[in-house]
Amino acid sequence: MVVVIISFIVITAGGAPEGDAIGFRYWNAEPFTNGFKGFLSVLPTCVFSMAGSENAALVATEVANPRRSVPKAVGSIWVRLALFYILGSLMMTLCVSPHDPNLFGGSGSNASPFVIAYKNAGIPAMAHITNAVIFVSVVSTGSISAYGGSRLLVGLAHVQMAPPIFKRADKTGRPWAGYILTLTIGGALAYLNVSHTGAEVFSWLSSLVSLLTLFGWGMICLSHLRFRYAWKLQERSDPNLPWRSWAYPYAAWWGLISCTIMVIVEFYLSVWPLGERPSVKNFFANYVSVVAVIVIWTGAQLWYRGPIWVNAAQIDLDACRRFYADHEDEESHPPAMQRSIKRAVGRLFE
Repeated sequence: MVVVIISFIVITAGGAPEGDAIGFRYWNAEPFTNGFKGFLSVLPTCVFSMAGSENAALVATEVANPRRSVPKAVGSIWVRLALFYILGSLMMTLCVSPHDPNLFGGSGSNASPFVIAYKNAGIPAMAHITNAVIFVSVVSTGSISAYGGSRLLVGLAHVQMAPPIFKRADKTGRPWAGYILTLTIGGALAYLNVSHTGAEVFSWLSSLVSLLTLFGWGMICLSHLRFRYAWKLQERSDPNLPWRSWAYPYAAWWGLISCTIMVIVEFYLSVWPLGERPSVKNFFANYVSVVAVIVIWTGAQLWYRGPIWVNAAQIDLDACRRFYADHEDEESHPPAMQRSIKRAVGRLFE
């Protein structure tokens, strides 16, 4: 991505073999393609593309020392998002016209704006290299998706919300039952691309994932706010937390409000889609995940008879909790640490 950004700066400045200096030509000609509604219609695709950073929390359960590894990993996420997505998207909009016929009419990776930019600039070698990078990124995305799906099944099985077979893992900790199910579903869905309706189905899936991602991020922010509120209400000190977000509570509130607004925006786009007449088909194709969340939540409430809202003073902050310490702390206070771990393990199997 660093090479891409630098090369795009050269292209937009007129240093490519073909074409002249582009500058901000496309921005000045049409800042918002299809107006503000066109801008809103791109948000679901952006959410779909940026989904996955929350997987850092899943990895935290298996690293050797999460107190050291997780802050480093989370601290670098915003840098990667800013470099890969925001700055990369800026360079893309400078070098590729929004009305380029290949942008939405190309096949496979040829529809990638990065590939289009290099081809238009007369640098076919970089286009081939970009295709290779796209392939590697797809494999990387598939691997983390298999990891996340299998681990989520393990977690659901341990709270009796999935079959017990998903609890099992081999000696190295690999949950093969979860792997097989996740890869089977993902592999089956991949074959949709061989049909001429693959692009349409992909748009449905991307809308589904976008809304579910917004629900997930919103619930993460809400859970964090409730957790910190309960932590304070139960007279626990913040320094006792293994790691604290330096942007709390502003980032959590901003994330929760932003996710809520974007869910409302998606409802608006589902009822009044861009360039199409309102229809029941378009509404459910774009907003079916909201219906699914409501149905699943209602079914879970009826089945498990769980409380809709829990008093913050009664929230159990130690159930299923894992206790960590640096090696120095373990050496200086082994009995206390052992007692804490035993209490946590005991609660896990209650």
